[in-house]
Amino acid sequence: MEEDEKESGFMRVFPNPSEDFSIDIQLEKTSFLNLDVYDLAGKKVDGVYNGRLSGGLHQFSWSGIEAGLSPGIYFLRAISADNSEVIKLIFE
Repeated sequence: MEEDEKESGFMRVFPNPSEDFSIDIQLEKTSFLNLDVYDLAGKKVDGVYNGRLSGGLHQFSWSGIEAGLSPGIYFLRAISADNSEVIKLIFE
């Protein structure tokens, strides 16, 4: 894995740090997915996706600039029926 890539059980985020992030989510079966961004205080600052997806690989993108956020550290949280993961995002 490259330095600018962060990966967990079912989610991969790259590049990291960045202004614009690519997010890969691998679902084993059809599931509801919540994909949200939080600040250091735990406040939800942006929603990336909230809905039902079929099993398989799904790709998303997120831009801190488009979300109107200041550079800093944020957390991307993904919750599906079978998994929950959090990855730190360094927005430059």
